[in-house]
Amino acid sequence: MKRSVALFMMLLMFAPAIWAEESFPHPTQAVSNGYAALADRHGPYGDAWPVGAKMDLLRLMRDEGLPLMRDKAEEVLDTKITPARQDQLATALLAGGGEDADWPPRMQDINLDGWPDLLLITARGARNTRHDAWLWQPEARRFVQADFNGFSEGGLWDYCQPAPGLLLDRLRDGLPDSYWALYRWQGMTPVLLGRAFRTAYGDQVSEGVTRENGFAVWEESVPLSVYSDSDNAEQADRRDNHLLQTLLSLAEEPLAEEAPQPTLPDAVIALCDTAWPGYRIARLSGFGDAQRGQWALVLSRDGHNVLCIAEKAETDAAYAFTVQNEKALRQGPQLPSLLIDTGGDSLFFSYQDREANTSHHYHAVKDSQGHWGNVDMTVHHLALHREWTMYVEDGMQHGEVLLTDGNDNILQRQAYPPQPVPHLVGKTALADFDGSLYPNQPPENALTP
Repeated sequence: MKRSVALFMMLLMFAPAIWAEESFPHPTQAVSNGYAALADRHGPYGDAWPVGAKMDLLRLMRDEGLPLMRDKAEEVLDTKITPARQDQLATALLAGGGEDADWPPRMQDINLDGWPDLLLITARGARNTRHDAWLWQPEARRFVQADFNGFSEGGLWDYCQPAPGLLLDRLRDGLPDSYWALYRWQGMTPVLLGRAFRTAYGDQVSEGVTRENGFAVWEESVPLSVYSDSDNAEQADRRDNHLLQTLLSLAEEPLAEEAPQPTLPDAVIALCDTAWPGYRIARLSGFGDAQRGQWALVLSRDGHNVLCIAEKAETDAAYAFTVQNEKALRQGPQLPSLLIDTGGDSLFFSYQDREANTSHHYHAVKDSQGHWGNVDMTVHHLALHREWTMYVEDGMQHGEVLLTDGNDNILQRQAYPPQPVPHLVGKTALADFDGSLYPNQPPENALTP
């Protein structure tokens, strides 16, 4: 039961203070190409770069629309100031522009591979600042966005590097509420090791550490006065240290063996670039090579997300999209997990909603004629220990509701009466699926005596 409570608290409470959302800028291919040319001449970016090279990089960022501090950028590029002053300003700008900087980029080697990466501030709030991290891949000669999944909002917040190969991130939501995520770098991939939380409810504070799968490592409750009363500052510091040391201890455990990240064929990348110019491949799952394959993709540009499936049989001349759906996915920064079953012809995609304490799972398979069929849905309400399913057939919604005791023991299970859903007719096959039309709650007459 304790692990269920920890999972419930973690999912329910990992919500940040409100932050101001802005458009999500991203480095274009031109920025990657320009940086690669400069790195060929001067090596990985660093303070020792000549001032002219730093100015070229800043000019490139400005021209491609990255969020530079305009006034300072123009001062750096002003030929009337001395080279020494230019070098001082350029170095400060490429290091983030200082604490008072407004939406700056930052060159920082966050995965410690010897190549500085590009971090962009994409949102600010009263307590938190969100960054997107674009890792430099020297072999590919381009910046590639890293995926951080410790918090449902994605991105990096108040991060630090507590030890080589580790990255610790933090979200604050008032005193004493804070949430942490610990990652270990595996090459270009940040692997989530675990989370920690401290959140107030009434006159108590719940705090704990969980592994990445939600299983509790440590959990306790203490009076709120431990953190609100200045006389208890020493005790609060001890507890803070214990929480962080417990979280960091997860880095001493070996990582589970993971399947290698599949390599997307160049033909699929070219197909995406042609059909959806300017969109990045934000999620992928699948298998195959230049001869044959099946790939599910999430393409994203400035918060507009598209679900695509690219397929090729050995007898086909080239890869082609069998699904291009702009309505299947939620729009905005939240992206789903994605899985093509290893046997092929079966797709799963899911969303975790920590604030609502729910998860939505969608599934579709190909029919005997080779067309992707209807999408069925399963919704888990973690706080209510309830799970419900739905699928549509002949204009009717079907499904069942399950209640559990929180430890996976089913207390009640019942199919609900079919419901007419005329608004879903023609909008349930994967190619035409509109996720916004699927319900968020089971029918009102579900689980009635």
